[in-house]
Amino acid sequence: MRDAGASSGERSDDGTVQVADVDGRRERRIARAVTWGTLGVVLLGAAAEIEAWPVTSFRLFSTVRTADGATTSLVAIRPDGSQVTVRLPDDQVLATTSHQLVDLRHQSAHQQHAEAVAWLHVAGLDPDDYVAVAVDRSAWTMDPVTREREVHGTTRLVEVPL
Repeated sequence: MRDAGASSGERSDDGTVQVADVDGRRERRIARAVTWGTLGVVLLGAAAEIEAWPVTSFRLFSTVRTADGATTSLVAIRPDGSQVTVRLPDDQVLATTSHQLVDLRHQSAHQQHAEAVAWLHVAGLDPDDYVAVAVDRSAWTMDPVTREREVHGTTRLVEVPL
């Protein structure tokens, strides 16, 4: 005698019939669950502003482009008072440096000095040639015709003696 389901499945060791997933319903259910689960995690991460892998870097897409902005720059100060903008090389992995510049004012004096000296070394500048390093924030507005930035104010966030 033959089982009704035996033709569409295989008999296991315990005598039960295992029915094959002929039309792929199981795979579609799994794919749907993974898709909705992934979307849910990403949306939850965005709503909670979580910066944890794999839902990081939402700040890349969260800025509104306007004609106004601000730039943070590192400035080395010579003994005569003249200032040199510290240009960090493009070939270095310095993606978070702009955030670190702003946070420098909240560091201990020892940490501020260590970071300032490290940035000068990366830029190829000798720290002995300078008396201080400063972090400046310049507010700017973009001219709608020339599309050039017009700086209209600079604030010194922190100055670190060397």
